[in-house]
Amino acid sequence: SAPQKVSVLAVSKPYRPERSDVMRSMRKIEKDVVSCFAKHRESGIASVDFSIEVDGSVREVEVSKGALPFRACVREHVRTLSFEPLQAPFRISFPYRR
Repeated sequence: SAPQKVSVLAVSKPYRPERSDVMRSMRKIEKDVVSCFAKHRESGIASVDFSIEVDGSVREVEVSKGALPFRACVREHVRTLSFEPLQAPFRISFPYRR
C-alpha cells in the first residue's frame, strides 16, 4: 500500500509570552534591580512597563517611580531581557518591591 501522507502544521508564534517565561526572565534581573533600589536609596514598589517586540526584544521601558538615575538603572537591566518571538508586540507591567 502507498505510504500515508502526513501534513505538518507550521508552529506559529504565540500572541503573548507565557507567564512562566516572563517570571523567569524578571527573576534573572531581580538582583540587579534590587541593587538599583539600594544604590539610589529608593524603596516601595516600582512598576516596570515595557513592550516585547515581535522579534522578542524589549522596547519602550518605563519605570513608574523614583528619581531619574534610579529609573535609568532599572531600564538598563530590563532592556537586556529577551523573549521568544511573538506575532505582535505585547505590553507587560511588572512590579518590583523593595
